[in-house]
Amino acid sequence: ARALNLDSMLSLTRILVPTDFSPCADQALSHAAFLARDAGAALHLVHVVPVAAGYPMAGVRAEETEHRSEVRSRLYDLVEAHDLGDLEVEVHIDRGDDGVGATLLQAADRVDADLLTLGTHGRQGVRRFFLGSEAEEVIRGADRPVLAVRQQDDAQTPSTVDHVLVPVDLSEHSLVALDHAVELARRYEADLRLLHVVQPGPNYDLPGIYQGALPPQTDVVDALTRNAHQELNDLIEQVALPAERIHKDIRHGNPPVEILDTVAEEAVDMVVLASHGRSGLERFLMGSVAEKVIRSAPVPVFVVKAYGTSLVSRES
Repeated sequence: ARALNLDSMLSLTRILVPTDFSPCADQALSHAAFLARDAGAALHLVHVVPVAAGYPMAGVRAEETEHRSEVRSRLYDLVEAHDLGDLEVEVHIDRGDDGVGATLLQAADRVDADLLTLGTHGRQGVRRFFLGSEAEEVIRGADRPVLAVRQQDDAQTPSTVDHVLVPVDLSEHSLVALDHAVELARRYEADLRLLHVVQPGPNYDLPGIYQGALPPQTDVVDALTRNAHQELNDLIEQVALPAERIHKDIRHGNPPVEILDTVAEEAVDMVVLASHGRSGLERFLMGSVAEKVIRSAPVPVFVVKAYGTSLVSRES
């Protein structure tokens, strides 16, 4: 197993938090404020006004000016309601000429945000801000980590995050996610659970006539399981958390299904995972496992972009 970043620290300077003034966006803001306080980071609170027929921002300049004033007032009301007076907070109102998702990505670039924290099921006027449209576009297109917070009936606060799950497929990308998960578990004072899912290789889908040349499937799965136990044990030895706060699971089956089952069965409060999508020409690709988990997980999902920036840096 590759060595973990034991001298690491969570490097957070600027957090971008989109809001449509929904309860979901408020829940995301609570997590952003917690991380900002812990890291001494600035919060950039942004509201994107979609430019659409009948929407005030698409009307005459007088309406636009009046609406901006109203939005700015609501943003400062949020600062007061969330008791953010001890933090550095900047508010932004952006026209969504290129669409809400694209405008948020532009805002992240403009303020050089280290992290985006967004709700995934709020509403904005007659438009939905939900995974599958604007939120999905942001998560796919961001070249930096994203904390996606799904709206919950019982509002989750940072103080209720007691169990952090990190799926580890033993690739370099998943180990970077593990670095982040360790740091987040420290800050939330949460237990950390490492999960590895063993699944049969594609060769075992071949017709039976070809199977004779291959080792029995059970032998392969057993070998993979033994190897996973050893690899996870090696990683756990490097994790700078008390032993009683570290757990491991090895499951067999379809990775996204097993990840979601673990969330439900182990009362997981946050998932940290790597998205294997690339930037550049493939910027809007996201790994299928990550996409399925983000779509279905009932808890916040912290997405570490495999080809994006990292929040975990070595101390000099």
